[in-house]
Amino acid sequence: MKKKKHFPYRLAAALTTVALLALAVCVLFYQVNQLPESVFAQKTSVEALPESQFTTFAALQTATEAWVHQGLNQPIELQSERGQVPLTLAALGVSVDWTVLAPELKDFMSSASLLKKTSTYLFGQKLELPLLLNEEQLHLTLAQTGIEQGNKNAVFIWDGSVQIQAGQIGYGIEKEPLIAMLKSSFKSPQPPESFTLTLRSSSPEITEADLQALLPAAEELAQKSLTFQDEFGNTWELDFQSHLYLMIPSGKASPEPTWTLDQNGFITYAETVLVPEVEEEPSSVVITENADGTYSFEGSARFGKELDKLALHKQVLEKLITEPLDTPLTLPITTVDPSVTVPPSLTEKGVTGLVGLGYSDFSGSPYNRIHNIKTGIAQFNGVLIDQGAEFSFMGHLSPVDAGHGFLPELVIKGDETIPEYGGGLCQISSTLFRAALYSGLPITARRNHSYAVSYYARPFGYGLDATVYDPAPDLKFVNDTAGALLVQAYTEGNAAYYVFYGTYDARTVTMEGPYSYNYNTVGPQTTYTDKLAPGERELKEYSHTGFTTDWYRTVVYPVTEPGLDENGQPLYLSPYAAEASGVRELIHSVYEARPAKYWEGSAEGAEGAELTISPTDS
Repeated sequence: MKKKKHFPYRLAAALTTVALLALAVCVLFYQVNQLPESVFAQKTSVEALPESQFTTFAALQTATEAWVHQGLNQPIELQSERGQVPLTLAALGVSVDWTVLAPELKDFMSSASLLKKTSTYLFGQKLELPLLLNEEQLHLTLAQTGIEQGNKNAVFIWDGSVQIQAGQIGYGIEKEPLIAMLKSSFKSPQPPESFTLTLRSSSPEITEADLQALLPAAEELAQKSLTFQDEFGNTWELDFQSHLYLMIPSGKASPEPTWTLDQNGFITYAETVLVPEVEEEPSSVVITENADGTYSFEGSARFGKELDKLALHKQVLEKLITEPLDTPLTLPITTVDPSVTVPPSLTEKGVTGLVGLGYSDFSGSPYNRIHNIKTGIAQFNGVLIDQGAEFSFMGHLSPVDAGHGFLPELVIKGDETIPEYGGGLCQISSTLFRAALYSGLPITARRNHSYAVSYYARPFGYGLDATVYDPAPDLKFVNDTAGALLVQAYTEGNAAYYVFYGTYDARTVTMEGPYSYNYNTVGPQTTYTDKLAPGERELKEYSHTGFTTDWYRTVVYPVTEPGLDENGQPLYLSPYAAEASGVRELIHSVYEARPAKYWEGSAEGAEGAELTISPTDS
């Protein structure tokens, strides 16, 4: 006879048990969910908060906030061999992250799951304090106590004579033990009233004794200076007498040490003295196309300038070691590109960024000259110069006459200075010459004025002027960039500007000068006339000193031979690059000496002399 199997009955019993348990859990969950807030609040506590019964989470939160506030503002006296200072935990950067803790208290009844409520009901819950430590604030607060101090070497200073300033032992606070104390003490019901800081010390590398034998070398250095200059010839002098504290001898045992330069101190000097005068923020421009195909400008782009202070520090170090100090040191200034916004029609022509600009100052000009400058320069605003084209100043300028808005003003003609229509236009041709020069464009025609005119010496000095007259002389240059050039031309106050927009190919331009020599003068010239009473004398023209001025321009092209870019496309190669890149180009100007010219009254009936006029300069 076969035995009967009871497995189905056991399975049924097990399923029944599970069902009853599930039912019991559901009943428990239901009952727990019906419990009042006071039950859960009483079963909830916050880490380190003194035990007490709260009937609402709001009351628990209020008590927690009060306890935290008290704990953060309870002073702990930090003790050390360099003094004592009471500081609160809050001042030392300790805080509680309420974004984590507050929802656990404030929103428990509405956001907690049935499982979490049941767990809290059965076992209670203890919330941790989510501590935060702002280490930046901790370091700042400790630095302000005066307990920490930097290590300082003994240095030479000038106080009427060379003196030695004593060195200083450095002290630092070991942060790890302090941080561990801060975290533990806040969660302790009884935080410590004091804590002993662990200090580390460091001695100066150079002492008073080290410098004592080097006093004669320091006194010799104190009589020297170093000149910095920028590309425009502006200079700044670093006199070592006032900055002896920056000089560190690297050879202690030698009476003639090799001097090095404190980096942090020198950068502070550069930021204080040089940066405010040489650095400039870039300025942006928005160019729009008008319905008639012309272009309008909102703003005017400028390259920014930034002084490379670390590079300058390195250059000064090298000069101290290898070069004579009496030669100027050119400041390492890098350019910062501006924002140039252009319409698609210009992007297609390669006009995408700032290429260069020219500037001149016509302060002190009479009304007619200013009028002619503004009338003339407006004709060049918005001009588009095709890639590869030679641009002619006179070829673009309208006829210079009253019908085109020009007024009579002084021009140079032969050996006289007389009024003619358009006097002053050389101001804008000279400004355009500078824009082409500083943009690194090839100059194909340019002539200086017959004699030196002070208007064209600002702001760079003599030698960067370009005289024009119809039909000659003319100013010409070539657009050898990779795209078209758009010209922005305008005046602002007493300044004239030309700005070139196009494809900036990173060519660099270095200008050296002015170097003036061969100074000469001539005696006064008198013309006798019956228009003045006999013996009466009148100055008609001032004298002008003659001299020669040289500038040198060096253009370095980024590409000097055919090649491909990273995408396999041909690199743009200026037709001038192979022969002109890196060549020191001379810009030579010879200014004639001109006599002071007087009219003097002659005897009755005498005739005045006439002067010959030849149209050579304007």
